[in-house]
Amino acid sequence: MSLKAVIFDMDGVLIDSEPLWRMAEISCAAKVGLLVTEEICDRTQGQKIIEVVAYWSELFPAVKIDHQQLAQEIIDKVIALVLEQGKCMPGVANAIAACQSNQLPMAIASSSSMSIIDAVVDKLGIREHFSVIHSAEKEQNGKPAPDVYLTAATKLGVEAKNCLAIEDSYSGVQSAQCAGMEVVAVHCTKTVARLAGKKLHDLSSLQYVLASNSGYILETNRLLLREFTLDDAGFLFTLLNDPGWLKNIGDRNIHVKEDAREFLRDKLMKSYSDDGFGFYMVLRKDKNTPIGMSGIVKRDCLDFPDIGFAFLEEYCGHGFATESAKAVLLYAKNLGLDHIVAITSMENKKSAHVLEKIGLRYDSVKNIDGYDGPNKYFVSV
Repeated sequence: MSLKAVIFDMDGVLIDSEPLWRMAEISCAAKVGLLVTEEICDRTQGQKIIEVVAYWSELFPAVKIDHQQLAQEIIDKVIALVLEQGKCMPGVANAIAACQSNQLPMAIASSSSMSIIDAVVDKLGIREHFSVIHSAEKEQNGKPAPDVYLTAATKLGVEAKNCLAIEDSYSGVQSAQCAGMEVVAVHCTKTVARLAGKKLHDLSSLQYVLASNSGYILETNRLLLREFTLDDAGFLFTLLNDPGWLKNIGDRNIHVKEDAREFLRDKLMKSYSDDGFGFYMVLRKDKNTPIGMSGIVKRDCLDFPDIGFAFLEEYCGHGFATESAKAVLLYAKNLGLDHIVAITSMENKKSAHVLEKIGLRYDSVKNIDGYDGPNKYFVSV
């Protein structure tokens, strides 16, 4: 994708308004005899309020309501709550700065009414940063239809395929994808993250997504780090059968290239969408040659994300592990992952030395599910 603009959803992305919406919806619905619950609110997150009210009417056919009047009462209640309690989601200022430094125009494409959008952007003081502010109330179809995103892109003067959308809801991700946009999910469930294909801890990490538009997640003096793809099965097959890997990490039963493709799909690449981070291929910058992997993963057997690295034997002893791991650790902290751990086999003194060089300290010996024998356990300081 040739990225030329970034389009933000608003509720739950720019402002912490989802709790406010729920308060307004549940309280206003109760006044007209509708027993709307948190679970019911989940079903309609990201949709236009008039469509939400219509859904309630189908759900509770015995209760006769004035759709327009109830929708307006909810809007008025949300505006009052925004003005009283509204606050930015984490990382909004960083995301705006990242877009500006990359000279990317920004838009808002929201299911909220323009009156709510106006209240939000003025409350947060962010109006001047957005070239386009557009509401789905002006469209015939709300999210998950693509209309609001298509119109926002048109107003920006950018083709939809060259826009990046930032979303937090299932219907919102569907809307942007139907418009032909790449989507990054933030503050969302795993289901939403899987649909989007990429997840951020918060908006302060958007800078890395914009940087990865060049194809790379991280860059150091000698190295480039990028996400693995299925095309990397050949290299991964070689790495996972390298003598150093087999000795220090263990046999993963990768015997043919198709095994490597499955490992990529079901393990490495899955973590990008599920967690927003993972293991990345490490390449030498001077030759664009793949030499190993380095990154962070969340394993079920550990309480916190852990950092790890592995390199082909011929590239060991040159400081590549330390160089990549330092960059990954800083990246993890920028993702909001303040507590990082690591494990090594009891005999792997070289990896233990690298972990201590980047600032982790030895904590204890642990028996960890899925690993043969005890392991050394390191924690961030």
